[in-house]
Amino acid sequence: MALSRMASGGYSPEPLFRLPQLSLRNLALLVAATLAIGLLASLLRMSWGHAIDPTQQLRGLEQLATAARLDAALDQSFESARLALDAEPAELPDLVQRIDATRQGLQDSFTRSGVDASVSVPLRNYINAARDKTAATTELKRSLGTFVTAFKAMQQQGDSTLAALQSADDAPLRRPVMALVSAATSYGIQSVPGNGADIDQLLATIDAASSRDHAVLSKLTAAVRTMRSAKDSLQRQLAAFRAMPTASSLQQLRNASLDYSRNEELRRERGRTMLGVYTAALFVAFGALALWLRKSFSDLDRANANLQQANEGLEQGIAERTRDLSEALDNLRMQQAQLIQSEKMASLGQMVAGVAHEINTPLGYAQSNVQTVREVLSGMEEPDAGKRESLDEAGMLLADAEHGMERISELVLTLKDFSRVDRSRTEPFNVNEALESALKICNNQLKGRIDVERDYAELPQVPCAPSELNQVFLNLMTNAAQAIEGPGLLKISTCAVDNRVEVRIRDNGCGMDPDVQAHIFEPFFTTKPIGQGTGLGLSIVFRIIENHQGQIKVQSTPGEGTEFLISLPAVPKRAASPAGSTMEQAGS
Repeated sequence: MALSRMASGGYSPEPLFRLPQLSLRNLALLVAATLAIGLLASLLRMSWGHAIDPTQQLRGLEQLATAARLDAALDQSFESARLALDAEPAELPDLVQRIDATRQGLQDSFTRSGVDASVSVPLRNYINAARDKTAATTELKRSLGTFVTAFKAMQQQGDSTLAALQSADDAPLRRPVMALVSAATSYGIQSVPGNGADIDQLLATIDAASSRDHAVLSKLTAAVRTMRSAKDSLQRQLAAFRAMPTASSLQQLRNASLDYSRNEELRRERGRTMLGVYTAALFVAFGALALWLRKSFSDLDRANANLQQANEGLEQGIAERTRDLSEALDNLRMQQAQLIQSEKMASLGQMVAGVAHEINTPLGYAQSNVQTVREVLSGMEEPDAGKRESLDEAGMLLADAEHGMERISELVLTLKDFSRVDRSRTEPFNVNEALESALKICNNQLKGRIDVERDYAELPQVPCAPSELNQVFLNLMTNAAQAIEGPGLLKISTCAVDNRVEVRIRDNGCGMDPDVQAHIFEPFFTTKPIGQGTGLGLSIVFRIIENHQGQIKVQSTPGEGTEFLISLPAVPKRAASPAGSTMEQAGS
């Protein structure tokens, strides 16, 4: 019955487990628990909120005290400079620099503390006031210099006037002049002078005398009036300078900082108290909730265990099946690729054999005819000088023809030997000859562009399938030629090491990075554009070398080139092989 329902598409398997259904009451409990946890988190945040670092708070108060001292010192520096008749307070540059540094330190300290608007607003007010006050020192310094210059000029003019009033007739004027100089000096030195009326009376007396016959008195009164004007202007600027709200802003900032610290500590204390009460209430509520959750979790655990067991079995089955299918697919693709390659080589062998036969027949006719013509020419009687030259030219042409036919014959033999299907069985083989055969086959890719450097040692023969080994060398040389853009060099060397034969094929092409080297022998891996490579060449090379109990290694550097090292076991009996080292243009 079940099979018929499955075949008809109406089969529905029973579920392995059922989740417990949540009632409205259970859902309400979950919502209440969530709200309780949220409230608990809020109380924790309140009780563990922004903690005031005592060290940082003390450092801030010290910076506020330092700023207040520097502000008072700045006010005092101008008053002291006025009394000392200095055009500029000596400590002014250092004070301004220290005030700027303290202002920046206060800003950084309170910013790192994360204070709120109750502190940040007074801080901003102080910073603006301090910046304005330090900027006002420039104008105040200019007014101070003007006053000092006018005061000293007034004193000098007073001395000059008294020196000019030495006659008996000038005796009545000396007393008011001395009184004016003394009063003006007191006016310039005092912070809040009260002798302005006396100075006005003395100036009126001296002005009346100077109008008659003493021009020096006019200069004195002008100097006194200039000094008095400069002193009044300086006094107004000093009063405005001292009235700037830096001190009051510092006091407000200090009070706001202390209030903020106290409020934060009170808020944290309230949070801890509320947290204690709320925690006790939660213990009772969570006790009841825990009992309900224990039963619900038990049901969920059983359901999850059943689900986990079913999932593990299903995942394991899927993983095993996927692994088997992947391995089978890889083996199938590799066997298909090797079968295609074998069919290609077999078809190539048959085609080459037919083409070689068709070429050899007319080639034999041509070689026989050339030999016959040469014999005829050599049997002719001694000709005269004109015919002798023609006969020599004909001999040269015949020699060129024989050389070309020998090249054709050699190439046909190489093709037949390279692609013979019957040579797929294992037999002793000369590796040097195989390399030369492969070079002749790929000569068209190398000729005129890539130089070939040969370094062949005398080698023992290698037990192998010659056609497969020829395929290995041809693939590696073809890859080397494709890796070289423009002129290049291909080095091929052989040597015998511990009853093994080693072959090195090196090019100076584009090279490979380590990531590409790690995958080049994998089936269907290629760096060529789509449609230009199958990714099977080096995979087949690796499989052929492995089937011959050999090893193949690769070393490559991007931008410098690549070297393949092939190591194959040799037969115990040594066989002679042409040796030597040549350097020639491929195809020359």
